[in-house]
Amino acid sequence: MRKLLIPLFWISLFIISSCKKAPKDDIRLDHTDLMESNDMTLYSVNPYNFDWENADFMPMPNNTQILVPWASGASTQITPEILHDYKKTDGWTLVYNTFSPTAVPEHFYFMLYNKYRGVLRMYYYIPSNSNFIESKNIVHKLGTAGNYAQSSPIMNFAATTLIDFDNNETMASTLEQWQVAKATWYAFEYELAYDPDLANVSYTSLWLQWPIISNQVTQITMNGQSSGTVTGSISLPGFDLTVSPSFNTNNIGDGNIIIKGLSDAEKVKPKLSTKLFNSIKDLVTKNITSGVSGVIQNLLSGIFGGKSAENSDNVNLRIKSDISMQGALESSFLVSASNIYAPGTNYSGASGYIPLYDEPLGVFYVSDKPVVNREVQSELMSDGMTYVTRQDYTVDDSSFDVIFNNALSDEVDFGIPFKEVVLFDMPDTGIIEIYGTEEEVGEETIYTGVYPFFSRGWPRPRTTDLTVGIRVSFDVIPKDGSKKTRIVKTFLADVVDI
Repeated sequence: MRKLLIPLFWISLFIISSCKKAPKDDIRLDHTDLMESNDMTLYSVNPYNFDWENADFMPMPNNTQILVPWASGASTQITPEILHDYKKTDGWTLVYNTFSPTAVPEHFYFMLYNKYRGVLRMYYYIPSNSNFIESKNIVHKLGTAGNYAQSSPIMNFAATTLIDFDNNETMASTLEQWQVAKATWYAFEYELAYDPDLANVSYTSLWLQWPIISNQVTQITMNGQSSGTVTGSISLPGFDLTVSPSFNTNNIGDGNIIIKGLSDAEKVKPKLSTKLFNSIKDLVTKNITSGVSGVIQNLLSGIFGGKSAENSDNVNLRIKSDISMQGALESSFLVSASNIYAPGTNYSGASGYIPLYDEPLGVFYVSDKPVVNREVQSELMSDGMTYVTRQDYTVDDSSFDVIFNNALSDEVDFGIPFKEVVLFDMPDTGIIEIYGTEEEVGEETIYTGVYPFFSRGWPRPRTTDLTVGIRVSFDVIPKDGSKKTRIVKTFLADVVDI
């Protein structure tokens, strides 16, 4: 099956002439019109740059016309809320592009990146003359490769809703609701974390992989509701849906429903409890306005606002859900498998096409694993037999810094990060009182606040260990007056008794 992920059209890259050794598998880029010198040595060039925001058609040779995805008359399978979200003033910039006026590409796509949200989006087009196998769904993965991949946090936001500073993720895969169709545009995106060390990393030590595969999901179960049809976009943390000819994820458990707007919520409504659907609907419809100016509740990971269009229904939410699925990849059909240089890395000596945007991706990350201080006090009650134990949790502000991407310093101001404790896995019995905000995150109840604590009665002093996180939220405020964005992320924390 691995051979399916290596299209013949990739062109081998030459590696810099130094004592550094290249990765075992050379990076390959899907362009065939590389500029060459007389000695046939390849060197780095930029993809064709075009004004996507004002174009009606993609740049193509004469007599070939492909409408841009958001043009009237274009065939798309793209969530409506993001279809018209591509404006430069909202932070979007062109990163990569296979289209040009001089040559027909092997695979048709371009990538935009939103500097204010840290979102990398691929627009992929399946041409009318494409030979492909009919399929129910598309599955794709963004991953890092190279000997630095495990050291970089860049994929941590895309892979999970509770981010562990001590364990970097190297990939995230997503199952899309869309069917494969000819002459049709698709849009796939991932939110990336900022890696402040990326400028010192060679392109031979870290690059990005983005395979897109056709698949057939025969059965999917979400929160106990079973169906043979995928509705909505789904990710399973730690599970790669692009590498196996068949899959059965009955034992996976926690997954994420990806919500880009109210239309996504409506699609998954039949598989959700009324309580969970109403919670998601509130996040989309109410927190669009209040969320970018007030406190975010009922989620661990999300992006709000940032779109200048009159319809401000613009979110990027990851909702935890109990998901399992069965199905198979189409073993003889590969939509695409692209390897690209990671923007912001050191391209010295690189050959082939380098990104048009060459700053490190991501808006922020944290300097260290966050710490929550716990103060435990036990008191013998008047009955002389029962102890009440109180556990106070507070954020240790000195344990970590929020590191913002310094490439954005001339374009945006960052709001002061708001940090709050998140308590998971609260016991069902023995709790006397809880001081904190009760929130529903998917089907899970959490408690948040700056000073949450709870008390329990026992015949002896007893401390209860919980999973604890710190939720960080802040505003990204463009200096040119464009609409601000609020980013919310939750990090797993160490607990230290004081």
